[in-house]
Amino acid sequence: MSIWGPVLPAQGLYEQSATQRHTLGTPIWTLDGRKYIYAQAGASNLTLAYLCYAPSTVAYHTNQAVAAAAAAGSYDLSLTLGATAFTAADYTDGWVNINDAAGEGNMYRLRGGSYADTDASGTLTCKVVEQIRTALTTDSEYSLTKNKYCKVVHSSTDENIAVGFTPIAVTALYFFWLQVEGVGPSRASDTSAIGVLMNQDNTTAGVVAGITAGTLDPDVPWVGRVYPNTLVSGEHRTIDIKIF
Repeated sequence: MSIWGPVLPAQGLYEQSATQRHTLGTPIWTLDGRKYIYAQAGASNLTLAYLCYAPSTVAYHTNQAVAAAAAAGSYDLSLTLGATAFTAADYTDGWVNINDAAGEGNMYRLRGGSYADTDASGTLTCKVVEQIRTALTTDSEYSLTKNKYCKVVHSSTDENIAVGFTPIAVTALYFFWLQVEGVGPSRASDTSAIGVLMNQDNTTAGVVAGITAGTLDPDVPWVGRVYPNTLVSGEHRTIDIKIF
């Protein structure tokens, strides 16, 4: 199969890997217009042709204090954690956002391998990929942001952030290509007609359904539309995937 993108894929489209081979979020395309994003499964296995969601935000890693001043041009950060321990593997290819006081508005990518698991209420030391652009003080506040393709899951909570569909069954914690655009298979829970917009079925994790008239919910993400055939409840159907 012909594949193109900003990098030459080191992992086949229908392969999974225990070892990370690309930055999470790396995109590739097939010549017929399908788009895939490099992702990692969460702590549970993922089912073929099911919808996946981004990992949850940790409240105590949000709006916390910078532990020590950091000069502009530095790569080193010292961050005070809230009442939840920091698990390094949960933040692969993630970011730190300065959300208040000195340096506010800047975001930096965490440098892999520069940080370790840290106890709750401890001090996280880490490096960032880009130099710090504006000096930080102990009055600065930060929030840690997970890469939305790190440890993706199936969910029946439709207000979560949808990230794509599994083109293969994936073993827990393995890396794979997640389909985010173009024609692809999905399991349906209703009989919506061609052209109907689709979102997560709110009773069965990973299954999709058509959006019915009068039920559009602005905080539930659309994931595509019915195409080229009417859905059949309980069966897999090809749909036009479009993750917004």
